[in-house]
Amino acid sequence: MSLENVAPESKFWNMQNMGDPEIGIAAPKSIYNNFTTVEKNNYPVTETENKIVISTFLSFSDKKQRDAAVPKLKTQIGESKYADKFINAELVNVFPTLDNNEALVNAGLERLSGIYGKDRVLRMYGVVADGRSDDFVFFQPKVPSVYSFMGGSNYEKGIIAQMHSPNFAVDESCIKTGVNLFSSLLVERLNQ
Repeated sequence: MSLENVAPESKFWNMQNMGDPEIGIAAPKSIYNNFTTVEKNNYPVTETENKIVISTFLSFSDKKQRDAAVPKLKTQIGESKYADKFINAELVNVFPTLDNNEALVNAGLERLSGIYGKDRVLRMYGVVADGRSDDFVFFQPKVPSVYSFMGGSNYEKGIIAQMHSPNFAVDESCIKTGVNLFSSLLVERLNQ
């Protein structure tokens, strides 16, 4: 039984592929969309006299998949040999889904592409699949906003390590580019 829809041998699991120009999150053919994943290494099991609780960490690329997870799990268990022993399934400690303001995204991409060129500003087609959330999602329902990435990888130089990894590396030439892009965006917004 599985909620996961990503093959175990898929390139999806190598997080260095998230920045890949062909299949990464900024590629139109991104492999990082339409996914539900299940934490593989940690299934805490709590057993009491009357019940067994199995917990895991789920990650979703969108709200629809998140909302479909529990009904799908209940159906799968209901059709299994454990149906008569099953009590409940629920999502707890659910983090909101990142939901960028589409009008702000389009306006920002258009302005920055006009200033720096379309090859310097990329639309994201995939979703970061690292199993974490970001506090930014708690601000978005209150203030129309955009969560942006500034790439620090350089595949030509072999600098492709992801954040929060033991071999983290960044092509420091990206810092000047990032400062220019984001300060230009601020100036453009203030001039409106």
